Amino acid sequence: MGHPLKEEAKHISAALAFEQPRLTVSLTKSGLMVEGIFDLKPRKSELSHLGKLDDFSIKLELPKSFPKGEPKLFETAGRIPQDSNRHINPDGSCCFGVWEAWSALAEPVTFQKFLDGPMQNFFFGQHNYEQHDEWPYEEY
Repeated sequence: MGHPLKEEAKHISAALAFEQPRLTVSLTKSGLMVEGIFDLKPRKSELSHLGKLDDFSIKLELPKSFPKGEPKLFETAGRIPQDSNRHINPDGSCCFGVWEAWSALAEPVTFQKFLDGPMQNFFFGQHNYEQHDEWPYEEY
């Protein structure tokens, strides 16, 4: 049997190849790193003809303890102001919600669920805020 992180990297690479081909995954000392361009797409299949809504340069740090350990997401192009009102933490990471609450509801937690849930929601919120100067979700 292979190294658990290498196996997880293979699973994540497979998910990214189809869903997010401009993102890559690599091993780091602290876990896995996903980097590149995140393509924001409509979720509903009936809206897929709209194509990509937006894109964001990102870095996602997945700790060795993932999925129990919380990932750290960063927007790397400086597009989102480093401001708590835009849901950016003091260390520059994105505040995509309360990990413990989301992960308890998402059991079993997978990379795909994180990609389709908190990550997609965060960037859709940022896109909507830039377009309409308001947050699309009540919790914002």
